[in-house]
Amino acid sequence: MRFAFAGGGCCGLNYQMMLDTPHEDDVIHVVNDIQVASDPQVADLVQEMALDYARDDEGAGLVISSGGSCF
Repeated sequence: MRFAFAGGGCCGLNYQMMLDTPHEDDVIHVVNDIQVASDPQVADLVQEMALDYARDDEGAGLVISSGGSCF
């Protein structure tokens, strides 16, 4: 899985999540036993994230929380 960040959103960043093969220069993180690849420039943002699976009346999916940071 890959996380990337782009400009925009309420705090200046929007996140992107996609299935991808790690690139040679990626930083690999383990978040809740899931390997997450990121570009070295955003490695600090990924390090602060928590990844969880949630289900409610509207559906289910992965939920990202940032430990108080806004993104």
